[in-house]
Amino acid sequence: MRWFSFCDRPCSVKLPFSTFHGRKDDSEAYSNITKARTKMPAGRVKFFNDDKGYGFIEPDDGSKDVFVHITSVADPSVDNFAEDRRVSFNERISKRSGQPEAFDVVVL
Repeated sequence: MRWFSFCDRPCSVKLPFSTFHGRKDDSEAYSNITKARTKMPAGRVKFFNDDKGYGFIEPDDGSKDVFVHITSVADPSVDNFAEDRRVSFNERISKRSGQPEAFDVVVL
């Protein structure tokens, strides 16, 4: 099966290529993308060190805190985080530490 990713870098939202081809109505494909994007977990910034550019997000579901780096923020106009700021994010396992890390972080 071929996969289509609408990100220019690796991301967790990948849909089968057939989602975008062979459909009579493109709105169904768009609705699949919208559903995939809205499943991002949300949480709050528990701690953030502005000098070093990293911190931790506490997910709303009560799971383990997730590491976040300032370069993982999707909006380049956000230059720092404040504690208790609400965010949504995608999560992956870090190749470096083996721990969960956030990417494509969006400030709510």
